[in-house]
Amino acid sequence: MSDDLAPHEKLLPYTRSIRGPDFLDVGCGFGGLTIALAEAFPTKVALGLEIREQVTEYVGRKIVYLRHAHANGSEVSAEAERAALGEKPQEEEEAGEAKECQEEYNDGNGKGPEEKTMAEREQDVAQRKENEGSPLEKDEETELSSEQKTQQHHFHNAGVFRTNVMKTLNNYISDHSLEKMFFCFPDPNFKKKTWKRRIINDEYLKMYARALKIGGRLYTVTDVLDLHNWMYGFLSKSAQFKEVAGTREEIEKNDKCVRLIKTTTEEGSKVTRLGRFGHAMHWAVFERVDREGEAAAAATE
Repeated sequence: MSDDLAPHEKLLPYTRSIRGPDFLDVGCGFGGLTIALAEAFPTKVALGLEIREQVTEYVGRKIVYLRHAHANGSEVSAEAERAALGEKPQEEEEAGEAKECQEEYNDGNGKGPEEKTMAEREQDVAQRKENEGSPLEKDEETELSSEQKTQQHHFHNAGVFRTNVMKTLNNYISDHSLEKMFFCFPDPNFKKKTWKRRIINDEYLKMYARALKIGGRLYTVTDVLDLHNWMYGFLSKSAQFKEVAGTREEIEKNDKCVRLIKTTTEEGSKVTRLGRFGHAMHWAVFERVDREGEAAAAATE
């Protein structure tokens, strides 16, 4: 592709949108959430970022398949998809490392800062809601069944790109341009010496805050409670983010993205079927907040 193209034009070469992505699925895996977001929000552009080459290519082929199926009026089904795409790439085997680190995990080492129980978190959020009275986000898109959306949707608002997000995010995403960022089932990096590689920490949160609009949302979900505590701790103490107010039931009811992060990913389905670390999915939703003068400064740029 020509180097004269804007970054988002390189990322989404077939999209009908002339703008950059609205939603970023970080570590998108096999693209389940990226594609589901494109279906659920037809007027938004969803981009998946993935570091593995074969997986990225598979997701790209899947998106193109869905576009062609829509254009040709073909039936979209699991059987037709397998016939068109072939087998999924084999995932890297991590069972050995997980087994080696299981004792450390069970001992409860590596807790994130300021760990709290789930009940304590819900109490904190409910209190903030009472004090601030901040409204919960309500989705404007009309709900359609999964089958209806797949048959009707053109998928030109979905794309995938291979990159290392932790090194190159600001090279591709404009400042304060994203409405939502998703971190679904990231690598737990169990060993203490690899905690610095975890996708959420103080340094990386500054980068994510730079990419998100004021009021934009950051979603995390994992089946590893230790990792959830780690991510939640860093987000809670960040001056650039605050947890979305409301009970978990209220948040999930009013923000359909919570349901999508739990039900549309390959890893989420594994949690439901296999429950390697239990069948619970631990999730959190935080909102990008405006520090004094930040919004005004961004508006003048």
